Amino acid sequence: MKPVIAALLIGAVWIGGGRAPQALEFKISENQMIVTGKIYNTDALDFNRTLDKNPKVDTIVLRQMPGGKVTAMEGIAATVEDKKLNTIVSGICVSACAHIFLAGEKRQFSDDFPLSNSYLGFHGVYPAPGSGGWMTDVPDGAERWYMERSGGKLDPELVLDWLRISRSSGMARFFHPELKTRFGVVSFLCEKRKALGDCRRFQKTALDYGIITAALGHVKDTPYWTPGLYKQTELNVSELLQGNVLNDANEEIVEEYMKDGKRRAMVMSDDGKWLFWNSNKGLKVAIAMVIFRCRMSSDTECNVIALDGNLTKTPLQIERIGKP
Repeated sequence: MKPVIAALLIGAVWIGGGRAPQALEFKISENQMIVTGKIYNTDALDFNRTLDKNPKVDTIVLRQMPGGKVTAMEGIAATVEDKKLNTIVSGICVSACAHIFLAGEKRQFSDDFPLSNSYLGFHGVYPAPGSGGWMTDVPDGAERWYMERSGGKLDPELVLDWLRISRSSGMARFFHPELKTRFGVVSFLCEKRKALGDCRRFQKTALDYGIITAALGHVKDTPYWTPGLYKQTELNVSELLQGNVLNDANEEIVEEYMKDGKRRAMVMSDDGKWLFWNSNKGLKVAIAMVIFRCRMSSDTECNVIALDGNLTKTPLQIERIGKP
């Protein structure tokens, strides 16, 4: 394998110095703390430490978060609620992330990502990814916290329905009220991962239900899905097929990627076990969505390795090339 390609594939990028790559990432921008990634057991402690070091923070931006560990979720949500912090959803926020979002005082969608690719997803507690959860054995009163946080606007039966979803791939999805979907509604209950057209639909919006409390909020940083943050190399994506790090399945993924004519991005997990790609009309959406898919599957950091037809590297990956 060519040395440059090897460096692109193994270079990890995360925020927070020596913190573990699988931990949540925290970025401070004026009065906002932008939180990204999957939630692990130690993250509640790290969340509180970061807040203590940045007392001016009054708003938590939850960016493209696939959920995570229940104990850490409860600890973070309790801090958000106790400190009366505001919350903003930037992109997709599901499972544990949606629970944390609802703990916020003022709750909004963000202005930095297309509304068609942004939503809140609520479901129950599951012992493992993809597994069954509480199902019909939801503890008595489990819906009360949600009712309180919504100011009594949520339908308790709707909350119980999403807590009883049998698989973690199912959820109640709430898009921004201003989004115009082809179904005429922006609230859905999906029993499992399926197209919105196959889900139950509700006329009330996230604002009607008290899930959000205000219009769009402004996020004060440059998000990681900004294409200009990534430097494209002189190597074509086809160079990946000349190496020895890809198994047969991953080679097929690369070949399919190269056939697509849209703006596209490819991401690989830091341990090389997961390779994903996504295409979209906009490159920033492709970057954000494929990183999200990788983070849902991987317990290590996920790195952008290609944009459109060329291999790419982030500033931190560039610095690490040739270093141990």
